[in-house]
Amino acid sequence: ALFLLIAFNLHRGLDSIRSQREVQVFLAPGTGETAWTRVGDLLGQRIEIAEAELVTPEQGLAEFERDYGESGLLDALGDNPLPAVYRVTMAEGYRTPEEISSLVDKLDRNPAVESAQDGGRGIAKVEARVRTCAALNLIVGLLTGLSAILIVANTIRLTIRARSELVAILKLIGARDSFVRGPFRLEGSMQGIIAGVGALLVLRGVHELVSM
Repeated sequence: ALFLLIAFNLHRGLDSIRSQREVQVFLAPGTGETAWTRVGDLLGQRIEIAEAELVTPEQGLAEFERDYGESGLLDALGDNPLPAVYRVTMAEGYRTPEEISSLVDKLDRNPAVESAQDGGRGIAKVEARVRTCAALNLIVGLLTGLSAILIVANTIRLTIRARSELVAILKLIGARDSFVRGPFRLEGSMQGIIAGVGALLVLRGVHELVSM
């Protein structure tokens, strides 16, 4: 159960990372609002795009001044050097690196677009590491499960051997099979219940710790 919890959180984290990926479409210098609208309509027609937000050169300059604490840049530069940009959010199901790369290639062919860039190239590396962690988690989980099965099987075998004389005596005095099996079943059930409750408590604690 612990490995299932880890796998669930890894996949949920991967989905969260993918949802933050966006494509930045830089429009060619000299294009006006008509070209911006045309490109925006084109982006809105594509099924792999969930949202396309236009950032005008003025808005981009204002964001730069706000984020970096610089003011009066336009006075120093004379002209605003920033291009108009569309921040494109990919639709669910189209957030894989292959889908994003395909969209970037298509947008680069548009004459009104200077360049289209995957704004989440660093996120792609994180995705690869998360996939690696998920694969390792699966392998370790399978090995741990196999080890647990072997340990339980050997424990049962040793328990039966340790009590073989008692079983033989009960058989000699006429005890039925159900009477002989009863204590073993009761002991196994109690151990299973205690182990299950303990595992659930540990799992709950780990889940709350990971969710913090």
